[in-house]
Amino acid sequence: MPTDIKTLLGILNKFEILFSEVPESVSTYQASLNEINSFVISCAQDEKFRDELANSEHVWRSSKACFEKILLNEKSLSGLSKFEGIHFWYMRSYRAILVLLRNLSVSNQKIPNDLLLQNMIIKTFITIISRETVKFDEMTTTCYINTLTLLHNITKTFIIFDKSVLDQTMALLEYPLHNPNNISEPILFPFILTLINYSQNDDFLYYFFKHEKIGLVLNNLLMQNLILNHSTLFSKLDITNIDESKIELSEVDKIVLKLFKIFACNESFASYLLELEIYSKDLFFKIFKILQIVITNTSTWDKFQLTNIMNWCYKIFIKVSNEIKTYFSNNLQSIEVAKCMHDKISISLDIMSSLVHFEHVQKFLLSYNGLEELISLLEVFQNNLIRINFFKDKDGKLKELKSTNSMGAKIDNSKLLYSRIDYKTNTILPTNFPECKSIIIEILTQLTYNKKEIQDKIRELHGLQLVLSNCVIDDNDPFIKERSIMCIRFLLQENKDNQDFVAKLEAKKVVKDDVLDEAGYDVAINKDGTIGLVNKSSQQN
Repeated sequence: MPTDIKTLLGILNKFEILFSEVPESVSTYQASLNEINSFVISCAQDEKFRDELANSEHVWRSSKACFEKILLNEKSLSGLSKFEGIHFWYMRSYRAILVLLRNLSVSNQKIPNDLLLQNMIIKTFITIISRETVKFDEMTTTCYINTLTLLHNITKTFIIFDKSVLDQTMALLEYPLHNPNNISEPILFPFILTLINYSQNDDFLYYFFKHEKIGLVLNNLLMQNLILNHSTLFSKLDITNIDESKIELSEVDKIVLKLFKIFACNESFASYLLELEIYSKDLFFKIFKILQIVITNTSTWDKFQLTNIMNWCYKIFIKVSNEIKTYFSNNLQSIEVAKCMHDKISISLDIMSSLVHFEHVQKFLLSYNGLEELISLLEVFQNNLIRINFFKDKDGKLKELKSTNSMGAKIDNSKLLYSRIDYKTNTILPTNFPECKSIIIEILTQLTYNKKEIQDKIRELHGLQLVLSNCVIDDNDPFIKERSIMCIRFLLQENKDNQDFVAKLEAKKVVKDDVLDEAGYDVAINKDGTIGLVNKSSQQN
């Protein structure tokens, strides 16, 4: 055994005795600290030296024995109460072991995991802070930071989850809330990095989402402290379709989004998120909007992840879709109620539109009557929303506002108009559910592409004429005309039944000529005298 390791083992043995006997003499602590200090410094500065010590199982076992003495020896528990003056030196000694192991854990994670050191670290810290003499002072805070950093290091590649330590793990995570004035970046960063590592374990997340302290960890600590004070995410929550290439995300933002990506893909997350809306709408919407940012800016998913995301997203969509139908059937005009529903439907639709190009998501939607639900909601919007057109002069000032119903008839009902439009700011209110129809048609377009069965089903569900009727410019739904024309193009592609259906509508002047032209079709008289559509590209060939 190398001399350095023998020397360190001798020093660790002294610490083991120190934690067991809790001596009254300050000099005893000072002597041990002086001896271990050079090892702590060398481990931080000399990689070869650190690797040598980190690869010694004897060093890890001796360090673990120190924690065991803190946990098991009753004298160490009573000693701090009896000799309050030595509290500082006791805590310094405890911190020295933590810092040593933190440094060693950079080089070796296997040995501490084999020794089940992870749970021992958690239990030791919780045991120490449970003592009456331990205050939330600077020394305890540094011990907390080093505990988290050590845990983060040893859980990088492997997570040990023991349900019996769950309460202590949650107590460790929410510890900073006991001293809210001292919550700062040095605490929050190792906190979230450690939580990310733990969240890689499905068993941990299963119990985490059910634990009574999850609100303290996610809302009070993560949301109200880390994200609010050290991240820019809250400033982005009211922005839809965030493009990371255009909006700069800080390193903290990226770390937070990484955590919520893990949450979004976990099968235990759905029940938590759905229940959260019932007892904490504010937290629900914050999480839901962060999930929107995560999912709409991630391009790669596997089938398992997509299933778990759709599991909660689709349920939210169905729930709010039914709420919207009830809202309009009861002829309500509440901005507060509408805003809540508009936020939910917009986010759920935006998430689904960003994922619907995956064949797995298409199969999910079709398996759970998603096509029927989308067309049904589109019909409700079509029958109840106002089409709005803002006409501006060359300087961008509003000179005219045109409002019509789904049939194109002018709306003169001032009460209805004022409930849907803010004339002071010339903006559309949530009561008119802006952008929702456009996103639904975008989703239908993806579902329709090269799928004759879906093309036919959309016609049978009366969705074809709904899409046709939205081939107009509408400031309530930007780009809805372009999206509708693209959808029509896919609905008509190599589908004679759909082409004949549209041709008959065109003959009755229900369909505008420019719509078919932009979709790539001409109306023609067939040999048998019936009216049909001809693909312009095939004519050219």
